[in-house]
Amino acid sequence: MSQRINFDRLTAQQAYYQELHWAEAAATRNPARAAALRADGPPPPQPADGYTGQLAYLKHRAVCAAAENRTGGQTDERH
Repeated sequence: MSQRINFDRLTAQQAYYQELHWAEAAATRNPARAAALRADGPPPPQPADGYTGQLAYLKHRAVCAAAENRTGGQTDERH
């Protein structure tokens, strides 16, 4: 049984991943938008995002923190 996605009830993080997927898809390839989305990272998770959403957010924040440590705090303003 397949679950249908209710697009009216997407969390901000789910919408982020949907837009990232569309930006990277072959038919709608938009590398500049995909790069900007990846640089910004996912928004903070909501309860509906579950542990996977929390992990994705924390993983991106850890990468940002490591970049700040390597550059002495000089990073892109998105981080």
